[in-house]
Amino acid sequence: MIMAIGGLAAAIVALLVLRAAPRLTVALWLGVLFFVPVWVGVNIGPYWSAITLVTVLAVATCSRSVELSPADGVMAAFALLIVAQYALGLVSLSGAVIALSEWMLPYVWGRLVLARVSLEFLVRTVALTAVAAALLALLESISSFNPFALIPAGDSGLYGVWAPLQPRGGLLRAEGAFGHSIALGATLSMCAAFVLAARWRLILRLALLLIIAAAVVLTLSRIGLVTLVITVALSILVLPGLSRRARVLTGAAGLAGAIFVVPFVDDVFLEAGREAGGSADYRLDLLALGPVLRPFGAAPDITGLTVNGEYLGAFARSIDCQSVFTRSRK
Repeated sequence: MIMAIGGLAAAIVALLVLRAAPRLTVALWLGVLFFVPVWVGVNIGPYWSAITLVTVLAVATCSRSVELSPADGVMAAFALLIVAQYALGLVSLSGAVIALSEWMLPYVWGRLVLARVSLEFLVRTVALTAVAAALLALLESISSFNPFALIPAGDSGLYGVWAPLQPRGGLLRAEGAFGHSIALGATLSMCAAFVLAARWRLILRLALLLIIAAAVVLTLSRIGLVTLVITVALSILVLPGLSRRARVLTGAAGLAGAIFVVPFVDDVFLEAGREAGGSADYRLDLLALGPVLRPFGAAPDITGLTVNGEYLGAFARSIDCQSVFTRSRK
């Protein structure tokens, strides 16, 4: 009881402080996102990760209204659908809460954050935080040591799944605090757009982009590499405020980097052999879950389940596709 009261008091104080300091709120949220592992959190009914709790606090600090868009209507319908399914007993409370916290909370915070801080501040802060995470990823790869794995677990089950480090082709895959190299690689890749959008000198932006690209390469993640290429290409084509010189030099730097990166990555995946091939086949194996997924309501427990001779129990702990994972929850 005392712990609960203390936690509530701390949450109220944090809310008051963050409400008065919007820039601190953004910095705190980004710090937790990039540098606090997913296994750090508390069990209050369902498991609440640190980033989910901080996102709830961040949303609670927002009081200004924003102009609604068609996308807001789609997300509102999605939330209503989840609540309705829970009310009808089609999904569990845990499944409904997790779906809302993973899909709706980040969206709402993303829509409200620019009512709290300027776009320029947000772009620069995201870019700098991503570069800091990329530098740590480079150190992790060089030293073969991930300090985030030493952080105690709020959920021992999650720690057991996400804390172990991953080798590929004789190299350690950088994963930072994200628990998986794919998550780190994809996140850093998307942040490349923020680096290019920041109003810094072009030479500085290219240098920071190089740091992020190097970290993405060392995740040895195909998804991360493809996301980086798509992000940089789209930034060159459609990012407003980017000069023609910046577009040309960024494209040229990307092509030059590919000359060195492609042979390196190809050698690593060739060395990884069966492991890398199995990782790719895994995505195709997800299609086997199709017959048991339902358009509405919870999917059946797939632990020990076999459909058409295909054993589905291997997907019970982890599914490498968020939309499929959400639909497979009970």
